[in-house]
Amino acid sequence: MAMGIPIISNAGIGDIDQILSDTGSGLLVHDFTNENYNRIINQLDVFLAIDKTKIIAASREYFSLKKGIECYYSIYEELKVNKFR
Repeated sequence: MAMGIPIISNAGIGDIDQILSDTGSGLLVHDFTNENYNRIINQLDVFLAIDKTKIIAASREYFSLKKGIECYYSIYEELKVNKFR
């Protein structure tokens, strides 16, 4: 995603379902059936037309190391505050 390339991913892996739903920067494979693979193949034109700048922005939003550190820090601070109440 950081290179502006849309992704195809298995559904149910981490937060990827929500990320792709929120950003529209890729397609999800829900099961390994011919019907599902054909669904993905039939969407390739749409898939390849996704705006690269949108994908790069989504990768920065969801996979930024700085944001990840800030989120963990916030969680730890909240845990620390609640523990000492």
